[in-house]
Amino acid sequence: MEWKKKYVTEVGAKYWIRPISAALFGGVLDFEQLGFLVKAILKSTKKAIEERGEDPSKPYDFRNWEEIREWAAFLV
Repeated sequence: MEWKKKYVTEVGAKYWIRPISAALFGGVLDFEQLGFLVKAILKSTKKAIEERGEDPSKPYDFRNWEEIREWAAFLV
């Protein structure tokens, strides 16, 4: 909730955006689709994934489609 307020609300207000509703959702992390500079910056994240025994060569999808659908239905 802190990030929602800080990012969505404060940034929106800066540009005079007044949304009827705001939400934050996870995204997809795919190291193969990132550029060289971003890969270098996220190298520690990649190491943490490997240390957990997971494969950083495959994409990770952190989206919760049920939450996204519920929020979208609320807007209608």
